[in-house]
Amino acid sequence: MTPREIINESIHAQEQRIVELRRLEDAIWANMQDNARQMIADLREAHSLRKIARMLQRSPVAISKIKDGSVWCSHELYLELFDLWNKLQKKAK
Repeated sequence: MTPREIINESIHAQEQRIVELRRLEDAIWANMQDNARQMIADLREAHSLRKIARMLQRSPVAISKIKDGSVWCSHELYLELFDLWNKLQKKAK
């Protein structure tokens, strides 16, 4: 293999990785919003919306908008929701 062919093959492999990462990101975004709404619904079984918002250091309005789907949940808030939801699940066991 010539150096040029090695470089071209390397470029092609990198492009494939980028495409795969974009597909993965799209899949995560597609499911993340539904999961965030479900986690909020689960948390609502144990806590008020106001208390959930306080625990996440967010406004109740922001949490409510994510719950009803009018606002998208950020990755950061999603992770915080997951941590809170996970703690609730551990306490329930």
